Amino acid sequence: MTYYMSKISGTSDNNTKEKNMNKQIILASNNKGKIQEFKDYLKEYGINVISLKEARCNIDVEENGTTYAENALIKAEAIYKLTGKPVISDDSGLEVDYIGGKPGLYSARFLGENATN
Repeated sequence: MTYYMSKISGTSDNNTKEKNMNKQIILASNNKGKIQEFKDYLKEYGINVISLKEARCNIDVEENGTTYAENALIKAEAIYKLTGKPVISDDSGLEVDYIGGKPGLYSARFLGENATN
């Protein structure tokens, strides 16, 4: 995946575009805004970005890493194992200096199970 992304992020000449035509990457998200941003950016390279829903990937991955990067990798690997397609994944959280960087990695769980985005 790293090689593939570095390959497309370089020049946007016609040869690169032709090689990437009909390529598909799953964005490990159902966030419509995030998906549209990735679609807009990678369209120029002939890469079709699809959401988890579009990939028919109904999975709830337990993000039990100790860093944002670990959680993103856990999610990407789980989705790749199910689909066999390249995956872009990320993880983030809210870190408040005043309370020692909390909730940080645990932002999604900070308000409890019934909290919504």
